[in-house]
Amino acid sequence: MRNMIINLISSFLLGIFALYLFTRTLELKGVIICLIGVGILALGYLVVYLVKKLK
Repeated sequence: MRNMIINLISSFLLGIFALYLFTRTLELKGVIICLIGVGILALGYLVVYLVKKLK
């Protein structure tokens, strides 16, 4: 569980860093896009967790 949280936080920070490298600015819409990406990743983790739990 701890590793999943660390992976989600690091993916968000990496997304913010990549956004800054490409645009040289940070905008709210870019942060929202990174949050949406992390949410999709969290849903993937949830699906894997549920599949393992049901087996």
